[in-house]
Amino acid sequence: MNSYRLVILALTLGLGFWSWPQEVIAEQVRIRASQSDNLGRVVFLWKQPVSHKMVYRGKTLTVRFGRRIDSSFESVLRIMRKYISRVSLEEDGRAVTFHLTGDFETAGFDSGSAVIIEIAERPRMAAKDKSRVTQE
Repeated sequence: MNSYRLVILALTLGLGFWSWPQEVIAEQVRIRASQSDNLGRVVFLWKQPVSHKMVYRGKTLTVRFGRRIDSSFESVLRIMRKYISRVSLEEDGRAVTFHLTGDFETAGFDSGSAVIIEIAERPRMAAKDKSRVTQE
């Protein structure tokens, strides 16, 4: 009789876990990073399309997703050290904050279930171009 109760309890707990809203469970997301001379790119590879919103203030870029994320950012830091000094996951698990090494241009877009973030150096005017502008 006791083993019967244990089976019922285990089934109840298991079904309870699977009936939790998906927003509570963080999704394992693969992240790829690449860097060239003047552009860095971070790609979040979700299993299904996800909404996102980017906010860039000062040297901080925050990307807030529509679902909780679970991932490692070690490769991003290693590959993107020219652009990113630190990465943190907010307490709610939906926002990733990139602490940037300088003042850069940023852009974000999605492609299917991938969310792509680009960090680029701001264009600089060449000395020749500056003199031409001031002479006109």
